[in-house]
Amino acid sequence: MGGKSSKDVPATGRIQVIPITHPSELEHHVHNQEKSSKSNQNNRKKAKYGGKHKSDGEILKFFVPDPLLENNDYVRTMQWVLPPDTTKFPIIYSSNYDISFFQLEKILHRFDAEKYGKVFRSLAQEYGLTMDNIYCPPNEVTTEDLLGVHTQEYIDSLSSSNIVARIAEVPPLAFFPNSLLQSRMLAPMRYATEGTFLATKLALENYGWAINLGGGYHHAKTSRGEGFCVYADIPLAVHRIMKNSQYRVERVLVVDLDAHQGNGFQTMFTSPDSVSHGSSPSRDSFMYSFNDNIQIFDMYNGEIYPGDKFAKRFITYDYPLACATADEEYLDTLSTDLPAAINGCRPDIVFYNAGTDIYEDDPLGQLSISREAIIARDEIVFRLCRKRNIPIVMVLSGGYTMSSAEIIASSIKNLHQKGIISLMPCEINRL
Repeated sequence: MGGKSSKDVPATGRIQVIPITHPSELEHHVHNQEKSSKSNQNNRKKAKYGGKHKSDGEILKFFVPDPLLENNDYVRTMQWVLPPDTTKFPIIYSSNYDISFFQLEKILHRFDAEKYGKVFRSLAQEYGLTMDNIYCPPNEVTTEDLLGVHTQEYIDSLSSSNIVARIAEVPPLAFFPNSLLQSRMLAPMRYATEGTFLATKLALENYGWAINLGGGYHHAKTSRGEGFCVYADIPLAVHRIMKNSQYRVERVLVVDLDAHQGNGFQTMFTSPDSVSHGSSPSRDSFMYSFNDNIQIFDMYNGEIYPGDKFAKRFITYDYPLACATADEEYLDTLSTDLPAAINGCRPDIVFYNAGTDIYEDDPLGQLSISREAIIARDEIVFRLCRKRNIPIVMVLSGGYTMSSAEIIASSIKNLHQKGIISLMPCEINRL
């Protein structure tokens, strides 16, 4: 038991990330990419760049070329169920996502509880999106569905304000009426959890990609929540699609690039039958083993919360980073090892936990990743999946600065501007 490395699987299809220090350089690299498209020789060279700055100037952005595939690189054969709706875009959002305690949330927790709405409004202003041409979860996730991955005891325990306060890591919430916590905090999370499943359906059936402007609760476990994560939205979406033969999903890759180890679904994926009888099993009662059909690529700060050594056993591709890790090491590791993980897993769908708490100013992530590198990170993940015809579902996960919403919106705009996704009428980018 233990994580794999890029040495265990074919290390091809690597992306060479190039820093841009002057606008004129962009045209040069685009031209070079077109010239070298017939050969992948340059794609095998290791990218060299000096973190946030080079000696000849500050990095303005990173150029992420299209990956060049080799014969042994995995490419999924798509099987479409329904044609895409060209009047809508697979952005999933609801005004019900935003958490509000009469503005008290701004002093109770560092999390920007309104960031989901801020991201949507930024995209709406840029592209004219309305609630009519995106997708909204029609309802909260049901208790019946939640019992597919959570125990009845745990669901029942959420009627205690003390339990909710512990999960949220906000002790004063213990003094709030539970009805208020249900309507103002847990209901938004239940909507976002249903939103992750809706995004999954759209990515598989219609568009090849979908972005839920919420979700990513990667610390939630079968019988408990923690780290502001109550419901396990990704495991629940996986559970629902894998039990339904309509979706033809056999293999799943979870790419977790939040700053924190995703210890919730790491253990949850090892025991899919443990909650089927509504019991609350102990660790000793589990038959712990890798589920090779569900693999996890996790690159996180290994020196901060949660430090879950037990869950770490079940990370397939494990990349713990040191505090203050900067752009160079981060992007080089991702661009080298994620293609190898995709080749190793050969997934039918990728779930991308795109936390922005890796940002250099984030008080909890304690990494030193620039805004520009976060945008490049998202582009790397999307390019790899789109090039290989793998449906991808992105969720927002953590991010604890007031800059988080702007970075997310800018990253999604970058994906559109590069033609990787489309947010314009009649330009739906079907795989």
